[in-house]
Amino acid sequence: DQLFKKGRHTVEYRFRKKNGSYCWVSDDWHLIHDKDGQPVEVVGSWSDVSARKNAEIALRQVERRLTDAIESISEGFSLYDADDRLVVCNSNYGELLYPGLAAPVPGTAYETIIRAAAETGLVEDAKGRIDEWVAERLAKHRNPGGPHIQRRGDRWIQINERKTDDDGTVAVYTNITELKRAEAEILTAKRETDEANALVTVKNRALETL
Repeated sequence: DQLFKKGRHTVEYRFRKKNGSYCWVSDDWHLIHDKDGQPVEVVGSWSDVSARKNAEIALRQVERRLTDAIESISEGFSLYDADDRLVVCNSNYGELLYPGLAAPVPGTAYETIIRAAAETGLVEDAKGRIDEWVAERLAKHRNPGGPHIQRRGDRWIQINERKTDDDGTVAVYTNITELKRAEAEILTAKRETDEANALVTVKNRALETL
């Protein structure tokens, strides 16, 4: 059916050879027409493509194992290529940084992803200054230094980025919300203690005066 629609069709399948082993075969068909455009014969050829198919199968297995390993990471993970387009990420990346939005799709530009987050109001620092924040974030992303912290709604995310050998960018995103809350509680307790100490000092001075 495809052959008569398109004039050419290729099928790849495993074929048992005379010695009992199997090889991958590419079966290529061409439809030949006469001068009036009517089909008159089919010309085909077989070729052994086992080396290519085995390499493709091995590559898919490696990619599957890599995907499983990345998905098992408790933090968010992302890898962008030299053109700053998403290569791979795990589900925690989308859940941590882009809740409520569609999961980032491989091939999407980094700027497109972060701008969508800023315009949706997910990034506290970007509110009221989206273009400025996007420019700052792109600069930091493309020339990463040490870890930095970003507030997204009620979450605090620590971002660790570094460049790869092929000029891509790999990053790990850690949810440190509980740590930030603990810090806030400690600061509140310290402030209350300082205020109590100041009050005691004032009262002691008043007593001394009396």
